[in-house]
Amino acid sequence: MPNHLALNSIDEFKPLLGEAFRVRVDERTELEARLDELRSLGFNTPVGRGGRESFSLLFHAPAGVRLPQRIYTFTHPRLGARDFFLVPLGPDSQGMRLEVIFNFA
Repeated sequence: MPNHLALNSIDEFKPLLGEAFRVRVDERTELEARLDELRSLGFNTPVGRGGRESFSLLFHAPAGVRLPQRIYTFTHPRLGARDFFLVPLGPDSQGMRLEVIFNFA
């Protein structure tokens, strides 16, 4: 499955705030994670290297979900399937917080 890293930008995800993504945990298991926040990381690559803004996506999965840090396939009806490196941040009042970082520096 291709990874569309070259296409990822913060603007691409802005219209998807509040929407659900499917996260493939293994061959038999998927879970839903809601995109709740976009964060600019405050730095860009030089224009000669693409001028891309680094950013993160913050998701919430159901409470009690335990995922190890690794690459997962995320699926969304408008984006299709993409592989992202996921970092679990821990629980809060909305469920398990998960982060995906795009660092282009």
